[in-house]
Amino acid sequence: MYRLFSIVLIALFLSACETNYGSRYGDTGPRLAVLTAKFSPTEANYIFDSGTATITGRAFVQARDGTTKTAAGSSATLLPATEYAIQRVDAIYGSAGVATRKVEFSKESDDPRYQVYTRTAAVGPDWKFTFGGLAPGDYFVTTGINCKVLDASGQSSRRGIALVKRVSVAKGETVDVVLTTSTTQLASN
Repeated sequence: MYRLFSIVLIALFLSACETNYGSRYGDTGPRLAVLTAKFSPTEANYIFDSGTATITGRAFVQARDGTTKTAAGSSATLLPATEYAIQRVDAIYGSAGVATRKVEFSKESDDPRYQVYTRTAAVGPDWKFTFGGLAPGDYFVTTGINCKVLDASGQSSRRGIALVKRVSVAKGETVDVVLTTSTTQLASN
């Protein structure tokens, strides 16, 4: 019995060491993320600096019937790509760059100051957004698209799809980004 208990404890310890943050829920419920990085206003402050770089972009996904669902009418958000932001974005979007379920952050690792260090831009009817006057650096661009999606059984429901992309800009540079995914199975309406 003691040996089995020891093996379980070791397995739990090793699984906790595999990542710096992780989930306390299964794949069906909200995910509780515990971040190890601490938010640093000094590290994120370049979001407010004035510069000559620009990030432009558009966001859309393709429906099964070939129609396009866009982010028109919503907003895009720009975040400085700090260590704290990198962990948050990874917890929410994963490697695919698409948020698939709700993520809650532990009270110990969630820093409300993080929300202040952002910029927003409207996504126009042409699906486009622009962040101008940026300081050089690494950023995350996020936006959402509301549309109908199909589940595994083919049932349709209204749902939001959140997308993210990491972007680096240099002084005077304009970078155009496209936020999209080919893995989302969308209904036509």
